[in-house]
Amino acid sequence: MLTHSELAKIVRRVDSKMARMPKPKKSAFVRWLETFLAEKGTDLETVFEIPGASGPNMIPAAVVVEHIKQAPAHEQAAIKTMLVRIDFANAPLLPFFRHLAQAIAI
Repeated sequence: MLTHSELAKIVRRVDSKMARMPKPKKSAFVRWLETFLAEKGTDLETVFEIPGASGPNMIPAAVVVEHIKQAPAHEQAAIKTMLVRIDFANAPLLPFFRHLAQAIAI
């Protein structure tokens, strides 16, 4: 069994190696999305209560955004189009994120 100090030493070594690893490049869509949300001042700490098969799901907007970042390119394109339309209408973005959260509720 490892002692606390041995475990801490291993964690420091792994952290050091990870810090030297190259960071994966963000896609153009992810850069656009992060910039768009920052410029709009979107509160990603907002939590949506979404009913699911297992009961109510508490899903933060940040989780929805992470799912958007991992979505296939054709879905990202559709989401970008909708976000631009919502922005053009000067409407709030969070209702759209609430709608998208329904797809990840369990």
